[in-house]
Amino acid sequence: MIEVGTGAHPVFFDVDQDGKKDLLIGNDFYFDSLNSISKVTYYKNTSAGLKAEFTLITDDYASLSSFQLAAIYLTFGDLDGDGDQDMIVGHSDGSLIYFQNIAGAGNPCNFILTQANYQSIDVGDNSVPQLIDINRDGKLDLLIGERAGVLNYYENTGGVSSPIFSFVSNNWGNVNVAKDGTFAGFSAPILFDNQSGYEMLVGSLSGYIYHFGNIDGNLSGTFTLLDSMFQNIYEPQLAVPAMADVDGDSAFDLVVGSLSGGLVLYTQDQTLSLNSPNDESGFCSIYPNPVQSNLNLNFEGENLARNLIEVVDVAGRLIYSQQNTKQQLILDVSKWNSGTYVCRVSNSKRSFSRKFIKY
Repeated sequence: MIEVGTGAHPVFFDVDQDGKKDLLIGNDFYFDSLNSISKVTYYKNTSAGLKAEFTLITDDYASLSSFQLAAIYLTFGDLDGDGDQDMIVGHSDGSLIYFQNIAGAGNPCNFILTQANYQSIDVGDNSVPQLIDINRDGKLDLLIGERAGVLNYYENTGGVSSPIFSFVSNNWGNVNVAKDGTFAGFSAPILFDNQSGYEMLVGSLSGYIYHFGNIDGNLSGTFTLLDSMFQNIYEPQLAVPAMADVDGDSAFDLVVGSLSGGLVLYTQDQTLSLNSPNDESGFCSIYPNPVQSNLNLNFEGENLARNLIEVVDVAGRLIYSQQNTKQQLILDVSKWNSGTYVCRVSNSKRSFSRKFIKY
């Protein structure tokens, strides 16, 4: 079992440029008798064929412990236009550190400190950065999670080789993964293109992973919450997801880190899809999950047929049944017993079922 101290913040990145994604894991800290310090552990991808295997190389990649940081998160992208991938480090004080890769394209990475307090960006506490072309203009932008549970969007208004990250929003998409009544969410975002457009997974302090859609063409609007307990994954506390094809089957897999310092691998069978086997994201979305009072069921487009909605408990007892032709149905579950339920939706063309938790 991989264990990296307190907190595990994984990211997949080809460190040695051999064409295979390696595994880098930041942490909150290691503790010894003198101090606590954050490091990055490097596991080289030594897989052969479809068998995934990662081999420990060092527990202090790029000697990041020497910078006396806490809660390290990494992201990579070519920021100077020289064809290799540079490194941005987020950490506990909410700022970023820029390390330039001077190795050159195709060579094993060699990072040097280039700018602390990178471009004076500061999101408050616990910056969790992702370099990605958010507005699809051919330039890397910055998406940054933070302790409060919201997302920050910085647009690259400069060039490909000379980025200028300009603040756009500290409440991007109206995403907030902090639970009601709490002040911390620790948002850990992965924005990705699932062939048909951008979707986003956001890890959280609660241990659940949130799933959002309706992002392309809606960068200044509110994203659609597709699920607040993606694929029923629950890794308490501080779920931090990383995405890659780990087992070489052309399907994205997830590694999820947690506060305990360990990792859990979730693999999938269907090719390049992170939806459930019944593809409910194109038929019906159910949220929030877990739910306390109102459970929302949204139906879209051609699926506005007469749907039979049924809810059963774990013993198979029918708790609720109703025919529905509206675009949205809100179920008041506030008086239901706490526990796990299954919502079944069906019409003459298709059906799906989905677990949800009432708390």
